[in-house]
Amino acid sequence: MFLLPNGNKIDAEAAYKKLKNPILMLLNTRFEAWQSWINNKRWYHGWNLNEYSGKYTECFVFKCDENKRQHRFYGFLCHPKKISNPRYCVCILVGHAFKKEKETDELELKRVEEFRNDPLVIKAIEDHFGEKL
Repeated sequence: MFLLPNGNKIDAEAAYKKLKNPILMLLNTRFEAWQSWINNKRWYHGWNLNEYSGKYTECFVFKCDENKRQHRFYGFLCHPKKISNPRYCVCILVGHAFKKEKETDELELKRVEEFRNDPLVIKAIEDHFGEKL
């Protein structure tokens, strides 16, 4: 699920729409694998309490490479159906970047956290799913 832009900081959907086959199909396959509970850290992952002092445990990234460029789609996990289906989890994609270093740029994660904690974003998710987060 993409967070739709309200400014120039949200660019995941725009970057996704620019992808061409076979990269688009590859990324969609990774989305589907995650939805099917297939665990593959080379395709997507989150961050645990041991990384970045545990500040980004709700952040998530989907990865794919295109001609030696490393696409990264950053977002956050949430459980918008706490009452009706507590196990239901969505990943709200916010940003896109090309990874250049071995480690994730912490600025990307900080940006995702800003949106995850933004009251307007929280309200939009609650409105869409019809339950309080």
